[in-house]
Amino acid sequence: MDLYKSRYIILASVGICFVITLIYIKLMDWFAVYMAWISVILIQAGLIGTGIMCYVYRTDALAKNANADETALWWGMLCSFIVAGLYYICIICCFKQLRVSISIIETAADWFADTKRIIFVPMGYFFLGCLVFGAWATALVMVCSISENGVGTDPPGQLKTVVWSQ
Repeated sequence: MDLYKSRYIILASVGICFVITLIYIKLMDWFAVYMAWISVILIQAGLIGTGIMCYVYRTDALAKNANADETALWWGMLCSFIVAGLYYICIICCFKQLRVSISIIETAADWFADTKRIIFVPMGYFFLGCLVFGAWATALVMVCSISENGVGTDPPGQLKTVVWSQ
C-alpha cells in the first residue's frame, strides 16, 4: 500500500533523474575539456598549497615555541614540494600525451552528447529492478497465502511460521 501511495513520487524521481541526466550530458559536452585542464591545474596547486601550508604552520609553531619539534611538518612540506616538482616534470615530459588524453575526453563527451539513447540504459535497469521487486512481492504473497500463518514465539511477534497442511 505504501508503494501505491508513493507511486507519483517514484515516477517524479524518474523524471527528475532524466532531466538531470540531460543537463549533465549538455554540460559535459560544453565543459569537458576545461574541467580536465582544471583538474590538472588543481592537483598541482593542491600539492604546492599543502607544502606552503606545512611551511606556514611550522614557522608559526617555531615562533611560538623555539623548542618545538615540528619535524612532521617539515617532512610534509618537503614531500609535498617534491611530489609537486615530480608532477610538474611529468606534465612537461608527457604534455603531448596529456593533450591526446584530454582530446579523447572531449571526443567521448561529444559522442555521449550525440548519443542520447544511452540514457535509457539506467532507466531500463530501474524498470527491471521494479519488475524483480514486483515478482518477489508476488511470490511472498503467494507463499504467505498457502496456509494459515502462526505467530512465532522467539522473539515474540517478530517471526511468522507457515503451517503446512497435509
